Amino acid sequence: MQDAEAVEALTELGLSTYAARTFVGLQKLGVASASEVAGVTDVPRSQVYGAADELESLGLIDVQEGSPTRYRPVEIEEARELLYDRLQSAGDGAFEYLVEVREQHAPTDDRESIWTTEGRENVTARITSLIGDADDEVLFATGETALLTEDVAEALTAVAEDGVAVTVASAEPD
Repeated sequence: MQDAEAVEALTELGLSTYAARTFVGLQKLGVASASEVAGVTDVPRSQVYGAADELESLGLIDVQEGSPTRYRPVEIEEARELLYDRLQSAGDGAFEYLVEVREQHAPTDDRESIWTTEGRENVTARITSLIGDADDEVLFATGETALLTEDVAEALTAVAEDGVAVTVASAEPD
């Protein structure tokens, strides 16, 4: 992994780009001033201060006041835990809200519909979810037998054992 990839991953965990670059730079330097961080990153020295404030507020660095101010990153495992906990907390909050707003307006479209899903893993997950939600009947029809994965077959078997009528259709003899 290169610096740019690490920075991108850290931004996906919630850091600003400058904070992510600063954090990577501090990992390389250990303890450093804003000027030293700017020297090994693509962060202007004037922006290192704001990035350091962000990192300090998240508990990712320690600050030694003085002239110049010096910065030290926390241990990698501590940083990992802090960022993962923050991400999980944000995700949990978002999904709790989504459940709350979804329950305010129940879907009103009871018509049979055709929807599309892309990506093999997404398709398999959606198929098994739909099969698991079936109460009376499942019609699984495909022109591509690769979609009848072990997970799908297990889901079909499970609902059939629960009394759901299952029909599998394909142009392929297998």
